[in-house]
Parts: sequence; structure tokens; C-alpha cells
Amino acid sequence: MSSLQVTAGQVRALPCAHEQVVPSDFADANGHMNIVRYMQLHNDAAWKYMHHFGLGEEHAADSSAGSFEVEQHLRYLREVHVGDVVAVHVRMLGRSEKALHVMQFLVNVSRNELANTFESLSLSVDMATRKVVPYPPHVADLLDARLRIDQALDWPVPVVSAMGPR
Repeated sequence: MSSLQVTAGQVRALPCAHEQVVPSDFADANGHMNIVRYMQLHNDAAWKYMHHFGLGEEHAADSSAGSFEVEQHLRYLREVHVGDVVAVHVRMLGRSEKALHVMQFLVNVSRNELANTFESLSLSVDMATRKVVPYPPHVADLLDARLRIDQALDWPVPVVSAMGPR
């Protein structure tokens, strides 16, 4: 399935992890948002989203729980320009005892367009030992609850790779 078959309206029904106006320092020489800034937006959104499951920046900093992204795929669909309002929405795709597969969607709210998709695989990490470990039970329960909601949606996710929990 092409990412273009997913609508901004479908994506906007997902939780919004981050929204902002694109500032002038996000522009590159081509007159649109620099690729580094897409990664920044997705990174900011990931930390905010994962906070709800006990895996945010503060959890990593106090060594209670963490996650490391180990695989990513970013797909650009439409240009984003300075002054556009953008929002990152997240949908969980699957998980195992130690891994989480998600898709982030960057919506250009100003133009009502899907601007890109960001598919990623992250691993649960014990921040004290920096080893991959099963998600703590309270985190796993929260992840599973959200995953059930996202798997019940009636539109397929436009995955573009074979990544996923193994």
C-alpha cells in the first residue's frame, strides 16, 4: 500500500505527540525543511509519546527504564516550508517482550497533507546495565492497551520495510 492512500484525516485521529510551527532556522538551501529537522521532530515526538508508557526522557535519566531505537525508515511525501504548522501522530504496529514497532506520521496541518512517515523499531533497555531486557510489567501493560486500540483501526499502515519485532 502506498503511503499516499492514508489520509491526513485518518492520521490526525491518532494521538498527537508533538505539534509546532516550522521556524525559519529549519529551512535548507532548497527552501524547504532540512532533513535533520524531520529527525528532530520525530525524536521530540518519540520522547513525548513514550513518556505515557514510562519510557520518557525522565525515566531514562533516572535509570528506571529506557529504549533504544535500532532501526528506522523515513519516507518523504510532501515538502514542508517555514511557517507551516506540523504535527506528529503515532501508531503502534506491534511488539514483543523486548521490542516495539511504531509508525510516526508527520502531518502538515497548514496544508492538510501527510508530509512523511517514520517507521522505527526500538528495544527495551535496562539503563543501569544498558542491556536489552523485557519491558517492565507496568510498561508492557500500558503498551499492550495502546496496541490493541491501534490494531483495531480500519486502515492499514503503509509500512515500507520488513522491520518489526522478532
